[in-house]
Amino acid sequence: MAQMLTIPEVVNLLRVPETTIRRWIQQGEFPCTIRNGKPLINQATLISWAEAKHLRLGSSALGKKRNLVSDNLMTALGLGGTHYGLVGEDRDAVLRQLPEQLKLNKISPKKLGTLLLERENQSSTALGKGVAVPHPRYPIPISKSQSRVDVFFLPTAVEWDAPDGQPVKILFLLLSAESSHHLKILSQIAGLLRQAGVEDFLHQAPAQDELLDYIQTKTSH
Repeated sequence: MAQMLTIPEVVNLLRVPETTIRRWIQQGEFPCTIRNGKPLINQATLISWAEAKHLRLGSSALGKKRNLVSDNLMTALGLGGTHYGLVGEDRDAVLRQLPEQLKLNKISPKKLGTLLLERENQSSTALGKGVAVPHPRYPIPISKSQSRVDVFFLPTAVEWDAPDGQPVKILFLLLSAESSHHLKILSQIAGLLRQAGVEDFLHQAPAQDELLDYIQTKTSH
């Protein structure tokens, strides 16, 4: 079960003012889940996010750190988000609309959509089992030079020229800031999908904290 933290608990762990945490949340720079109108933060996500931002954590979090995965995929998922309800009549329509769901300061949604379509037109990014990993061909300028992965659960499956012929309903959008991250994260996503039970779990369209908790257990060795 995911351990969820309140803002005061996060303040103690990060040792930054509460006003700063709330500003990060308003700006879309901080990973959190809103439940009953209150922001809650998954502890595993917080640790990955803090590591990516080079922030020092309080000792209570460091005690948990040994048991948590902090590899590139988990860090990228923590910096990204989970999205639902994106509808498109076909693959190209989905890719054009997808960037509108993100909050990126250094690249426009239209430009990102063009880059995703250009990559897709070279060869399909579908991996099979209803999953695709759309991404630009080259690193792009994103915040703090960190790669991120956003997961999209489409309400309606879309044809994607997948190797197994299945339409796609789940997207792992990979935005790389550094080329060294790109292939490693792609490999980790592909490896994750080969594990038993992952396909069924993903098609349940879980909440972000549940998704991160599940992937963490699957990637811990």
